[in-house]
Amino acid sequence: MTMLDNYISFEEWLQKKYSMSYSTGNSSHCAIKKYREFLGNENEEILLDEMRKEDPFRGAKNYTFANRLVNYFCDALDVATAKNYFNWIKDWWRSQGVYLEEKRLKSEISFPKKLKENLEPLSLAEIQQIVSNADQKRKALYLTLVCSGKRISELMYLRMRDVDFDVNPVRFKIRAINTKARQEHEGYFSAEALAAVKRITKDKSDDDFVFHNRKVPYDPKKPIFQREWIINEMKYFKRIREKLGFNEKYLTGRSTKTIHNFRSFFFTWASLENGDGYGHAMTGHSAYLGQYFRLERSVRDEKYLKLEPRLTVFESPKNIEKIKKLEIENKKIEDVERKLREYDAVMQRLKAQGLL
Repeated sequence: MTMLDNYISFEEWLQKKYSMSYSTGNSSHCAIKKYREFLGNENEEILLDEMRKEDPFRGAKNYTFANRLVNYFCDALDVATAKNYFNWIKDWWRSQGVYLEEKRLKSEISFPKKLKENLEPLSLAEIQQIVSNADQKRKALYLTLVCSGKRISELMYLRMRDVDFDVNPVRFKIRAINTKARQEHEGYFSAEALAAVKRITKDKSDDDFVFHNRKVPYDPKKPIFQREWIINEMKYFKRIREKLGFNEKYLTGRSTKTIHNFRSFFFTWASLENGDGYGHAMTGHSAYLGQYFRLERSVRDEKYLKLEPRLTVFESPKNIEKIKKLEIENKKIEDVERKLREYDAVMQRLKAQGLL
C-alpha cells in the first residue's frame, strides 16, 4: 500500500474547510451531519465504494440516490440551505473519488423555489437591551461589532498589537491571514466602544487578544483556528436573546435576532451615509477594498467620523453628530497647518540653497 491508495479522511477534509473560515467549516460540518442522518445505519464506506463504480455519464443509481438526498434536505431545510448542503456533499464525494456530471445533475435534480422573507433588522432599542444585559467583555465586543461591521471571528482573533490607540479615530487592522477572503482590511472604534475596550484591556500586552484572555502564541504567518471560541460566543448571545424574550423565528426556523445582526446594522448605516461601496469595504468585501484604500488616510478618517453618530448606541446621535462635526473641522485645520509647515520648511531649504 502507498500513500496514493488512501482518500482524504473526513477529519482532514473538515479541517481544510475550517481553515478557510469558521462559517465555511461550520456549514460543511452541518451538511455532513445531515447527510449521515439521512444515511441512518447505512455503511458509508460500502456506499462510497458502490458509487465509485458507477459511470457518471451512463449510470443512473448515483443520480437517483442524490435526488433522494436532495428531497430529504428540502423537506427539513429551507431551499438555500439545502442547496448549500448538497454542494458540500458533492465536494465530500469528490474527495472520495465519486464524481457526478454537472449538466446531468441539473436535468436530474431540481430544487423548489425559495420563499423569500423580509429580514428583520435589529433596532437601536434592541441593541441597547442586549448590550445592557451583557458582561463587560461582551459589552465591549458588541459595541465594536456595531461600530465596525466586522465578523465575530475577526474580532475574536484581534490582538492588542493591531490597534493604534494614538490616532483619532482609533483604528485597528484585521490581518489577512484571519479573514474569510484572505485580504487585510481595517476598522474603527467609536468613542463609546473605545471606552468599553479600554476598561477590559488595561494590563494587556501586544500579544494579548483584545476581547478575551485566552493565549495563543503570536505568529503573523499562521492563521488562528479556534472554532470553539466562536461557538461559545454564539451560545452566550443565545442566552441573552432568550432572557430578553427575543424568540421570533423565520419560516426556516432561524432566529430573527443573531450576532450577525450587529454587522447588518453597521452595513445599513455605512451604506446610507457613505455609499454601498464604502459599506462593503468596511465589512471586508475584497472587491471594494482597492478603491477604499486608494483614499487618503484623512479622507477615510473623515468618512468614519461622519458615520460614527449613527453607530453610537447609548448617546444621543444629534449630540454625537455635533461633536464629530467639530472634530472633522479640527482635523481639516490640523491638515492645513501641517501642509503650511511642510511648505514653510521647503521654502527655508530653498532660501538656504540660494534658490530664492
